[in-house]
Amino acid sequence: MFTTTVAALVAVLVWSAVTLPERVPQHYGLDGQADACTSRTAYLVGASIFVAVMVTVFVGCAHLALRGDLEWFDVPHADYWKHPDNVDRLRRMAADDVWRLGSATLLLLIALGVATAVVADDPTPSLGAWWDVLFVAYIAGAVTWCWYLVKRRYAPPKSATDRSAPADQ
Repeated sequence: MFTTTVAALVAVLVWSAVTLPERVPQHYGLDGQADACTSRTAYLVGASIFVAVMVTVFVGCAHLALRGDLEWFDVPHADYWKHPDNVDRLRRMAADDVWRLGSATLLLLIALGVATAVVADDPTPSLGAWWDVLFVAYIAGAVTWCWYLVKRRYAPPKSATDRSAPADQ
């Protein structure tokens, strides 16, 4: 999923390079109105750098989840999950969670890139109310996902003596 999302985001950047006008909204205020514009080239370079940084952060976090020092790994019920019988499962689950959050974040960036390309020709470009709904949904989804991780996914099994059966099968 993450790789597909990265490919889709790159496709949006390529599409934007072909379709954007010379002046492009660069920043939007809280009201959704564009409050700064830049050249198409500056926008594409900045967006490409930002995408590369975001992808690198998520790939790096997934790598750390799979191979990093568990001393720095903060997880609910650490006594259970850091037990040698459960470490491999913990690492796989954590990396999977990083990929999921990364995919959701990149989907949000795809929506922003498409929206920017669609409104760029407008004399007063605005993301509109749909962007507010989408952004709030992303934040609510991320908070809900974190709650699920803490309360369900990383909860040890009911039997505290069974160290080998992960909570999330």
